[in-house]
Amino acid sequence: MKIVCINGDHYQLPTQWNELNREQFLAICRLSLEAQAVTEIKAKVLFLLLGFRIERMKEQRIGDEECFYVSAGKKHVYLLAATDVAYLANKMDFIFRITEDDEGNKSYQFRSRLFRQLLPDIKLKDGILYGPADGLNNLLFSEFVVAENHYAGFIKSQETEAGSEKKTEKPQPLKEGAITHYCDKLIATLYRPRRRDYDENIPEHAADGREVMNVGTAEKREKLVRSLNPEVKQGILFWYEGCKDFLRGKFPHVFEVQGESEKVKGNSRLRSNEQSVFEGYVKMITSLAKNDATKVDAWMNTNLYGVLIAMENMRLEQIEMDKLYKK
Repeated sequence: MKIVCINGDHYQLPTQWNELNREQFLAICRLSLEAQAVTEIKAKVLFLLLGFRIERMKEQRIGDEECFYVSAGKKHVYLLAATDVAYLANKMDFIFRITEDDEGNKSYQFRSRLFRQLLPDIKLKDGILYGPADGLNNLLFSEFVVAENHYAGFIKSQETEAGSEKKTEKPQPLKEGAITHYCDKLIATLYRPRRRDYDENIPEHAADGREVMNVGTAEKREKLVRSLNPEVKQGILFWYEGCKDFLRGKFPHVFEVQGESEKVKGNSRLRSNEQSVFEGYVKMITSLAKNDATKVDAWMNTNLYGVLIAMENMRLEQIEMDKLYKK
């Protein structure tokens, strides 16, 4: 969190996803659904996070410097230099993944690192659905595998759509079709009604009050999820992406993916195969169960973090064994 001082007044400026509050996060989600120039997005996000609004007052020039008025609430109006705004707006690069091709052309894509749960519940016409906790820490491994399958479909659809479009500096919005189809499946899997016997005084219920995952009921929920506000859908996708980024940091050897460098219209890029990760989960859970089919279900119904810790330790042991064999 940065502190911006203007005329002796101090304002907090988030510079990381996990410093955002719910309102700020959803506002960024709304902006991400609009195809706008990157400079415009960064300026809008800057004013949004500072709580500033551009005033409809005549622009001023101080010397050669272009300036304009912004207000913070009803009492404070400031005259800001365009160069100062541009400097602060560049601090908003944290919301993007920025890549550059061989010719120096930059491409911007929204990339979330948010793992704090800012959307713990979503209100639908037929009731309230409740989501997982921070960082997916109350998921069972079986839930995670199903969610990953839908997320892999979403990523593939997104890449297919992006590959059919002309490259642009404008981050592309979420579109209808296969992309939102997989998005709805993911949300219907993660967000579920309260369990009928919910009692907040029972530790197990307090940790996760959602009803047990059922693929059949999840498919029925898809129809309800379709009516969700697009910014909320985008928010859940951003949050899940941020949770995945968090998990990769904690368990790097579980999520390592063999990628291949390929040339695509002059661009060199590293392409990861999400589907191979999904297939890898099945292989690794079988290894954890020591190929005992009777133990696979027990691992599948174990807390996600418990499984990932065991997988990470197993991978580290394999790496050490490989080193010994190479000597």
